[in-house]
Amino acid sequence: MIKKVSRFGVPFRSHNPADAGTLMGPLVSAEHRTSVERHIKSGIDEVAKLILGGKSPTEAPFDKGYFVMPTAFTDVKQNMIIAGEEIFGSLAGRRTDQCYPD
Repeated sequence: MIKKVSRFGVPFRSHNPADAGTLMGPLVSAEHRTSVERHIKSGIDEVAKLILGGKSPTEAPFDKGYFVMPTAFTDVKQNMIIAGEEIFGSLAGRRTDQCYPD
């Protein structure tokens, strides 16, 4: 699954929600974006391997909304925050403490 997600990372970027070709728009609020960014930071701090994204875009026009780039982690362990909490954002993780095929 993560291989598939990471292949789509570039075209599956945040876009203007008014554009019919948009696959993913902004998050609902600044508070939600902060929550997703906190989860991304916890994944990095807990030593999951960040393989895609992990940031909010800084280029216009996406610097004006509540965008977070699609983010993917591997090497996620059961005891990590990103493995146990619902994030409701553009973040995926692959657990390595169980056997899941790609």
